[in-house]
Amino acid sequence: MKKNTLQEIGQAIRVARLNAGLTQEDLAEASGKERGYISDVERGGKNVTIRTLDDIAEALSMDALDMIQLYRSQDETIAAVVALLDGESVEERKRLLEILKLICGRK
Repeated sequence: MKKNTLQEIGQAIRVARLNAGLTQEDLAEASGKERGYISDVERGGKNVTIRTLDDIAEALSMDALDMIQLYRSQDETIAAVVALLDGESVEERKRLLEILKLICGRK
């Protein structure tokens, strides 16, 4: 099933948040939003204004359009890895990242 625009924007925010090593609570605090609102946006359940999208992107140290473009340019393998990490604790994601770096031979 094809994702709608709100779902794609939500996924872009989720991927950027996870890549930044932030929890929904961290992002909510940094963007001046409620954690529940961030959760709803990430699931594609809330309409988000351009201003709010800019606030969230700024909290992630990103440009809103770059954040969406980065998400849309990912291949399915990267998206699958991100989906697997979603829901894991920050500590577990960091541990898994270190394991992946060892496997790939990167520091």
